[in-house]
Amino acid sequence: MAMEVVENVKGKINEFLARYPQIDGPITQVSDKVKVEKAFVVMGLLAVPLVLLMLWGNGDFAM
Repeated sequence: MAMEVVENVKGKINEFLARYPQIDGPITQVSDKVKVEKAFVVMGLLAVPLVLLMLWGNGDFAM
């Protein structure tokens, strides 16, 4: 079940990147350098600000 969710999210991210080549190019370069799938690079980039807000903002935005 969890793998299906991950595959679904990866598919949606890849579809989004396919529509916007100006975003896909740099993400592809980073993905090739770190040898990680593009979808995981995007997920990591989205997670960093949320984690910082939780740590520095005491998680108030999520409550």
